[in-house]
Amino acid sequence: MDTGKALGGGGLEKFQIFNSNGTFILKPGVSEYWVFLVGGGSGATTAGGNGGTAKFEFFENVTSNITVTIGAGGAENGGSGGASSLSGGATMSSAGGTMSAISFGGGCGGRAANVNGSRGRFPGFAGGGGAKGASSSSESSNGVDGGGAYSFNGVPNTGGGGGGYWSDTGTVGGSGICIIYWKD
Repeated sequence: MDTGKALGGGGLEKFQIFNSNGTFILKPGVSEYWVFLVGGGSGATTAGGNGGTAKFEFFENVTSNITVTIGAGGAENGGSGGASSLSGGATMSSAGGTMSAISFGGGCGGRAANVNGSRGRFPGFAGGGGAKGASSSSESSNGVDGGGAYSFNGVPNTGGGGGGYWSDTGTVGGSGICIIYWKD
């Protein structure tokens, strides 16, 4: 869990990153929070794994601490990624990625959700898909935005899918992440 201060004028000033399960303690005098949440990416077989769903939502009038659950990356050989979620003072969920059904194909990026709220429209983001598998050990390819490259696992805390592999060994998906922003 990391905390920091964002740069820029007039924007969100502070944030806390959750790479694993934890509890966000409300900040004194602050009741409005923005949350970026990504589910875990799926594992891969000969097909690249799919990325986890990513959401960005605004919460106002938050009065109690927020429990954060980070979805695990899916196991090798096509295991589904775990959902990431919030409970307590704010509630939301981002689904984990599921196995790609296309043999030797690349995984898809996670679904991105757009949110319309009282503070405007926020774009969603998506965990990257894993690289396509190869039909032999001499081929290779790259994943995108956190998705694993050929024969590599999804990048931790990106929700990226595992990279496809020419054998049946498979790779694991990247775990999810949560970032909570606020302004003092």
